[in-house]
Amino acid sequence: FTLAVAMCRACNPTEMDHVAKSMSFVFQHAQNCSELIEQLVILEVGRTTQETTLFRQDSMASKIMGSYANVIGMHYLKSVLEPVLEPIVRHR
Repeated sequence: FTLAVAMCRACNPTEMDHVAKSMSFVFQHAQNCSELIEQLVILEVGRTTQETTLFRQDSMASKIMGSYANVIGMHYLKSVLEPVLEPIVRHR
């Protein structure tokens, strides 16, 4: 994770969204995205000077968490809604 964390720290703010989505995809495919998020959260908590601003900035940790949540949420929604909606669409 050292290289990934270093990439996150060096990332240009204008490229953070793209890098976060890409890293989230790669680490999720390797089934260790949660470990990457954990390392980034530890880094962000360590750098925070005021707890009221924690995760409120456009940090790589929050961007990767958001990207990961979107992917996981999509799979969850599909698993829940597909059995209900499929018969409706089929009979249409």
